[in-house]
Amino acid sequence: MLYSELEVTLASPTPLADVTRTHVCDDGRVPIDEFMPTWEVSEVHRVEVAADPGSTFRALLALDLSESRLARLLYRVRGLPDDALTWEGALRMGFVRLAVDADRELVHGLVGRFWTLRGGIVDLDPEEFAAYDEPGHVKAVWSFRIDPVDGRTCVLTTETRVRATDAAARRRFRPYWLAVRPFSGLIRRAMLRSIKRAAEAA
Repeated sequence: MLYSELEVTLASPTPLADVTRTHVCDDGRVPIDEFMPTWEVSEVHRVEVAADPGSTFRALLALDLSESRLARLLYRVRGLPDDALTWEGALRMGFVRLAVDADRELVHGLVGRFWTLRGGIVDLDPEEFAAYDEPGHVKAVWSFRIDPVDGRTCVLTTETRVRATDAAARRRFRPYWLAVRPFSGLIRRAMLRSIKRAAEAA
């Protein structure tokens, strides 16, 4: 079964304590809670996968939504190129891989002016992402986390957190988010279904 939660609190962020957890990566970095401990918008979706965490993580890394007609349509509606349907394409588009915690969590980030025609994406490395606070921008962190249930079952959760760098960006982001939120949720649920199918088939 696919579960979804949504938090939109543009004024007073309240962490979703029941779905956040801190993992320490091999290189000492800490995933989503470290890169964005407070936020203004959070969207969470999760699905139970009848596979072990290792198989699920491999399916996550190999994610390719190019075969999904729905995903291709939704990406085009949002003005995203088809090659963004893979992780490699997303990285070329401007996403930065912030952390990889093998078999447990994958975290990406993106900074830009998402409400503009070209998105105003800022090219950053992981260290620059954490410190970036230039006015007029929005920072987004996107994680996939795997929580084992038993040896043959796990829960895969994807969470997106967003925070504006100033009040002007927050005002511009609000109507954009209200418009794209339904499509964002559909894309993330399509991703979870694709990963689930691949992991269970393996």
